[in-house]
Amino acid sequence: IYSGEKLQRQGLAVEPMSCPPNAFNSGIDLLLLEPGKPHRLFFNIYGQRK
Repeated sequence: IYSGEKLQRQGLAVEPMSCPPNAFNSGIDLLLLEPGKPHRLFFNIYGQRK
């Protein structure tokens, strides 16, 4: 999650991840897709303004 807090902005960017950090190097939970094969990911985002 990235915010513009330091730049005095009111914004938020969320980038979903499909594998853990360093997966390309470690191979842990790395998902390899075959050409033409679909893959679906679902996620929910909940927010609360303080």
